[in-house]
Amino acid sequence: MNTLTNPFIIYKSSAGSGKTYTLTLEYLKLALQQPQTAFKHILAVTFTNKATQEMKERILKVLGQLSRKEISGSELEKVLMESLGLGPEELQSRAKQTLLHILHGYGYFAVSTIDSFFQLVIRSFAREMDLQAKFDLEMDTDAVLERLVDRLVEKVSRDKNLRTWLVDYAKEQIENEKSWDIRSGIKSLGSEIFKEGFKAYRLLFQQSVAQEGFLGEFRQYIRSERAKLKVEAESMKQKAEEIRVAHGLEWTDFKGGTRSFALNFGRLGDPEKPFTKLEASRIEKLNDLSEWASKTSKLLSQIENSYSNGLLEILNQIPVKQIQWNTFEALHRNLNAFGVFRDLILELRELKDEESILLISDVNDFLQEITKDNDAPFIYEKIGNQYRNFLIDEFQDTSEFQWSSFKPLLENSLAS
Repeated sequence: MNTLTNPFIIYKSSAGSGKTYTLTLEYLKLALQQPQTAFKHILAVTFTNKATQEMKERILKVLGQLSRKEISGSELEKVLMESLGLGPEELQSRAKQTLLHILHGYGYFAVSTIDSFFQLVIRSFAREMDLQAKFDLEMDTDAVLERLVDRLVEKVSRDKNLRTWLVDYAKEQIENEKSWDIRSGIKSLGSEIFKEGFKAYRLLFQQSVAQEGFLGEFRQYIRSERAKLKVEAESMKQKAEEIRVAHGLEWTDFKGGTRSFALNFGRLGDPEKPFTKLEASRIEKLNDLSEWASKTSKLLSQIENSYSNGLLEILNQIPVKQIQWNTFEALHRNLNAFGVFRDLILELRELKDEESILLISDVNDFLQEITKDNDAPFIYEKIGNQYRNFLIDEFQDTSEFQWSSFKPLLENSLAS
């Protein structure tokens, strides 16, 4: 919000505490300054159509009451007179003029949902963004997701790769004691497409997973790297065993006996879990020789020598190898999901082209493209208006993408 005295004001309030009244009052303080033109330079955004309608009705109702002196002596009238430095008669006159000009120029009465405003901006830039002039803004992403799932299921009979992905995905779900119902699984995966968390990585996804043949090559790469790590684990175990034998030790001779950390050397190379689950913090403590043997141990000298002759070095390799193995295991487990996700992305692209729709979840992406290369005056020129004052309802619900789209306009307002 931009005023001479307070360029930026934040109101915090709970539900039912008079938020709409406060926003209406702030709007009127701005609009009544210049009855003929001020309202044209105010943008009030809300998050629901209901809130938009309520705010519009409240503003018009109060202007009507002020112009007919129906609320003389009210707290609202007193606040407006004090804020604007007006007497009762002048306030009544300005209210009449403001109401008249709003009704005659209703298109400039900019109280709308945040999505409606963004749609206005996008339509203004349709040519620059190579959008069809008659695209429809699709608000119901759940309905789109349902159609997307239907289309994907229909393709199963004629798309061998997709069928393979879905069968393997269903098997994995069963093995993990989850529902084998592929529709619910596909919907769960598909819902991620519309979330901002995915959008941050969408370009990377398009450059990799979405490319033809990538997943097959990636599967081979994962298999190769897992095999290499298993070989490394076996090599580490063999070397550790050689050091133990060379010093005449058993793993139970180390501190802790039958519960000694040293038993983990003998577990290296396990087919399912090649690297021991020793915590990094525990391994860090084991860099201290006193953690390897008690002071009274008869084998203290041999343990100290085994520590220095390679066991400590092997031990310190384990955390890094653990991370590498766990990473490839996670990729291996989710590879089938990646395959289904890839098909969802490609199918969604076709659906949007066929139905000429722009998803509400994509609006902010377009806006970012628009605002990153254009300054605020040019954007205002395209939408046919110049906003100097902004009222944002439920600001805490503004997403990062929405905020980044609004930010250039607000910065321009605060700087002017």
